[in-house]
Amino acid sequence: MPNTITVPFIECTPAPANGYNLKWRVAGSGDPYTDEGNFSSSPIQFIDNINPEGTCYEGTLQSDCTESGESGQLLGELIPWSTPCAESGTTYEISLVNPCSGIYSTYLLSGGTPGDVVLVRASFYGSIAKNSGLFTRADLTISSPDGTSDSQSSGCFTDTASHFISITADTTITMVGTTASINLAAVTNNSLDSSTSVTLTIISINGSPNGAFVSGCKGNSATGGTC
Repeated sequence: MPNTITVPFIECTPAPANGYNLKWRVAGSGDPYTDEGNFSSSPIQFIDNINPEGTCYEGTLQSDCTESGESGQLLGELIPWSTPCAESGTTYEISLVNPCSGIYSTYLLSGGTPGDVVLVRASFYGSIAKNSGLFTRADLTISSPDGTSDSQSSGCFTDTASHFISITADTTITMVGTTASINLAAVTNNSLDSSTSVTLTIISINGSPNGAFVSGCKGNSATGGTC
């Protein structure tokens, strides 16, 4: 039976002239990406007739702003995506502990085994545009009491145009018990966050691909300052 893969995403405003280009491969394979072509709207759906049922996938999504008749291509940033995938023999899950509140949120990694090494990645993507202050920028920080911490920022923009952003931050957790806490801060500075999304994904467990994910929280901040 063929696998039908559905990839939802936040559409750009205005829409890119040539739609959105999607590429995919089997998760964790390291194979070259298959270019599935360009699509006009969310969600994108395609069929894989080669791999067995239950295969996990990963890929990239990229806006294509190339106008008809232009030479070369005008492409947006690469946005990573992956499908949910449970590692055989494990019951790992990731969930939001409390309702979203501002830029800070806490998540629970559960179903683990002490000693496992788990890589969790936060992805912050979408569009930002300065609506106050002197600049706009997206900032992302992830940490765990049982693991590492990481902070990343998008480009910093002083104009009022819409800018496509895609940043990721990782925490590598060594499981002490069957659960671990993950802290996240995702903020758009001087810009509405309504055109952005956050996901937290279990990338791997002891080096084996996983793919379980949950939607993340984000918020706005008017901090003043400069780039």
